[in-house]
Amino acid sequence: MNRSSESPLFIFIMICFIATIPSICSDIFVPSIPAISDSFSVSVDQIQLTISTLMCSFALSQLLYGPMSQAYGRKKPLIFGLSLIFIGTVICAYSTNIRILTLGHIIEGFGLGACSLFRAILRDCYDGQELRLKSSYANLLMTLFYPAAPMIGGFLQVLFGWRSNFIFLASLSFICFALLLVFPETNHHRNTDQIKPSYIRKVYLLLLTHNSFVGYSLCSMVAMTGYFSWVLSIPLYIIKHLHHSPDQLGTAMLIISSTSILVGGTINNKLVRYLSVDDILKFAWSFLLLVSFLPLILYYFYGLNALSLYFSMWLYFFGTAFLWPNLFSKAFAPFQHLSGQAGSLYGNAQTMGAFFSAILTGYFSEHNPFGLCTILILSNIISIFIYFYAIVPHQQTIHHNS
Repeated sequence: MNRSSESPLFIFIMICFIATIPSICSDIFVPSIPAISDSFSVSVDQIQLTISTLMCSFALSQLLYGPMSQAYGRKKPLIFGLSLIFIGTVICAYSTNIRILTLGHIIEGFGLGACSLFRAILRDCYDGQELRLKSSYANLLMTLFYPAAPMIGGFLQVLFGWRSNFIFLASLSFICFALLLVFPETNHHRNTDQIKPSYIRKVYLLLLTHNSFVGYSLCSMVAMTGYFSWVLSIPLYIIKHLHHSPDQLGTAMLIISSTSILVGGTINNKLVRYLSVDDILKFAWSFLLLVSFLPLILYYFYGLNALSLYFSMWLYFFGTAFLWPNLFSKAFAPFQHLSGQAGSLYGNAQTMGAFFSAILTGYFSEHNPFGLCTILILSNIISIFIYFYAIVPHQQTIHHNS
């Protein structure tokens, strides 16, 4: 344990708050995607591409915030990032065409990169078994916040229109900004030499040549591709084709996300005491691969049905609850002293998964779950391949040499 015994509950709650902001920013306007496309007279695919620009700028900016946090601490980069989120969401709220909306998303994305520092803050405060447990508890606590985003967005859409979603995000970023002013600095080993390009290249080269870190980070990226494909696809099926209202979709997503991840996370917390992380990960990928076929099977028997889609989504989100905390703890285990840079690369990989998802879902058919299932199946097959051909051989080599 690093300093977890000295960390008040406020720090842990703030870690979860910071961690949820990217999910809220990307999920809150999901029920409004059809309305935004109608407002700007563009296709749904074009709106999804604006989400990909958000994710791309989010992913790239994380590579800068990591070194900055090692040199200047976690707090200052977070304050700067939240300022960009506020500016970007205000631009989105008052955009008059898709180009201005895209610009707002890019600025917002560059601010969101700072939120990836929650992983480094976790690593500052905890290590070992406690890091794994705190990461898992944080994941459970986040279920109280980020699954509410689509529900909030759905009600805001019905009551005030899609622009109110971005006004809500601007208000949220301002509140977090104010709380950060009294947030303690957790990085007590700051060194301005770590912002030098030569040092950054050296550290990133070390991380990118570490088989275990790269392998688990890639698995996290692919897992996010599958998860976010559900988030982007479900409003097209439920709102556009089945004609449910945005608030109905938002409420359903809240129930599905919170209960599935809460149940899965609770079971995971029990399993980590008796099983190895690798056994849990293998179980999760096998389970998710089987569930990936379910939407197609149910579509074959019942057609495009809301209940079938929601049930399949619940099972898939349940399975991902076994991935997030365990992939995180395995990737970060060797890099306590480089948690800022490690968090940046890990967050970059995960966010790129959402970016790829936004690109892929724009090319698949909206009228049936074939495209969605293709993404889900391939993402889990790729994860299993990475684990057995990139991670396991390296672990066996270490074990043999020791």
